[in-house]
Amino acid sequence: MSFKSCLIKCAYKLTPKKMVYWLVNSNLKGIVELIYYDINFDERKIHSKVHLEGEEGLIEVCLEDFSLIKYGDQYKLIIQQVQSNRPWLNEALTRFILGQEIKIPEQQIQLVQDLFSFKFPDSENK
Repeated sequence: MSFKSCLIKCAYKLTPKKMVYWLVNSNLKGIVELIYYDINFDERKIHSKVHLEGEEGLIEVCLEDFSLIKYGDQYKLIIQQVQSNRPWLNEALTRFILGQEIKIPEQQIQLVQDLFSFKFPDSENK
């Protein structure tokens, strides 16, 4: 595991959640309020609850089961499962996020691989 990924995981664990909420909510004021979040790097899950301006109740979004695939010299992230508690958002997430290949910049490959514990079978891959 790289030093940078260890540092990020450590910072995530040590950063008070109140600070994260304040930072996110101050930047997105009037649009969305972050109520809850959790990132599980080992299980590759991101869960959040937000209050979207104009919506009643909280919106929950859960992204799970990330895969990192290699095509030649490029790496791409694919989210295998995504769900929310709103039908309209489920539809949007399914159409625009689920199974879509998100290109990872080459300089960030090792970090993404380390953070989410991606392993490749042969030693040629990073």
